[in-house]
Amino acid sequence: VVAMVAAILTCISWHSPGLHSNAKAINSAIGLDLIGAFDKCGGEDVGEELPCTKGCACIPKSQFFHQCMPPGSGGKCNVAEAKKEYHTKQAQMGHIVTHGQAVTKAKKQAVKARNNAAKELKDAKNHEAALEKQTKELESEKKMTAGLAEEQAKNAKQAKAKHMAAAKRAKEAVTEVERKKPGHEEWMNALDPDKTSADGAKPWNPCAGEQHKTKPCQPGCACKFKDKYFSECEPPKKSVKCDIDGAKKMAAKAGGVYKKAVAKRDRLTSLAKAANEKFQKAHQQSQAAKLKAAKTASDLEEATNKLKQARKARAEAEKRAASTAEAAKKAIAAHKKLSPEVKKATTVLNRWKQAAGF
Repeated sequence: VVAMVAAILTCISWHSPGLHSNAKAINSAIGLDLIGAFDKCGGEDVGEELPCTKGCACIPKSQFFHQCMPPGSGGKCNVAEAKKEYHTKQAQMGHIVTHGQAVTKAKKQAVKARNNAAKELKDAKNHEAALEKQTKELESEKKMTAGLAEEQAKNAKQAKAKHMAAAKRAKEAVTEVERKKPGHEEWMNALDPDKTSADGAKPWNPCAGEQHKTKPCQPGCACKFKDKYFSECEPPKKSVKCDIDGAKKMAAKAGGVYKKAVAKRDRLTSLAKAANEKFQKAHQQSQAAKLKAAKTASDLEEATNKLKQARKARAEAEKRAASTAEAAKKAIAAHKKLSPEVKKATTVLNRWKQAAGF
């Protein structure tokens, strides 16, 4: 009676998904937890797959029908025969599973290579963009620093010319002071009691020189230098004799001329010093601008070379990205094509392995 009830419920379950979904519970209630040979054990309308009797395997026949299949051609669930069936299926389908595993591994590796190549390409493009930006900035900076260096060099050249001219005028002023100084000192000596003598040399007589003995002039006369061999005592202008008053006038006149020469010398020396300071500053600025322009040009050359390398690297990365993308596409297609067959073989082997108790 129980067997008849089970058979009736199983028959009804094939045609009624709602009842079949509760088949396991019904069978359990009546003591039949396991599905027998050739009975339905699963499918999309069943939900949770139902266990077959030991020695039978729940093999998918279609999307909606999984059947408990006995091993071989005996028609009965048998563990020993299930083991033989497993080994038979392993020999028949094992290579499919192994090949599927290799294809799956190849797909993963191809996808990983594609993703890595895509990241490398992105990084290469970003690096190239950064170098392009840097190169443009350096090109602009090079133009600016080169213009500044040229301007500073021009300023330094002008400052040097002004410095040289000022130095020349200052040197001439110094020479003029040296030329005026003896005349002033000579007439001051003509008034100095310690450097004149009442019985000294008379007007127009020698007072010094390599060929004459040094002798003071009479008061009011100046010992005027002529050359290294000869100096003579000269009376004041428009006088034929030594004259204190006339000498005072000559000393005052020579002193005024000397003081003007000294003032001119000091003024021109100060201007020459200022011109030199301006030149030194302009020269330093010019050198600094020149060095900066040279460094910018060097940096630009280096950045340009790096940009060339980056463009080459980006082009190579694009090739790798395209190549790996194509390889990944083929690997994915191969995996997709093989997946149903591999899935079926894997399922069959696992079910017979389970049926055999391995």
